[in-house]
Amino acid sequence: MKAPIMRNKRLLGIDGELNFLLNLENEILCACPQCRFDKATSFEDARKLILLTTYDLAILDIIKAPGVKLVDLIVSRNFPVLAISDQCIFENELNHCEGLKVCGFLPKLKLHQSVSIINSVLELEYKPRWRR
Repeated sequence: MKAPIMRNKRLLGIDGELNFLLNLENEILCACPQCRFDKATSFEDARKLILLTTYDLAILDIIKAPGVKLVDLIVSRNFPVLAISDQCIFENELNHCEGLKVCGFLPKLKLHQSVSIINSVLELEYKPRWRR
């Protein structure tokens, strides 16, 4: 699968499960080796990365820790968010924080679709607002 929109993009994955992040990183870098993927499993690691780097997309579970604790910081840095979760998420849960730009949802069980979902989110994010 080609991933031209992901080329030279910086992505941040935040989740308490390191194995999930490693599998996600593998999926992303196999499709687009020019993409940069940083990962954090704790609140403090994620906070440091968010403050030091500008990301094109943050991929995190906004329902569980450490993601839920980082929402305000992500909003302040204006990063778009791709929500991930083990369970089904409803729209009202995705938008529980005003200003959070949740651009999509990736079920952890559908990791094999991650590259196409990320491409779709990034493609929409970089279109002019009137074209979205």
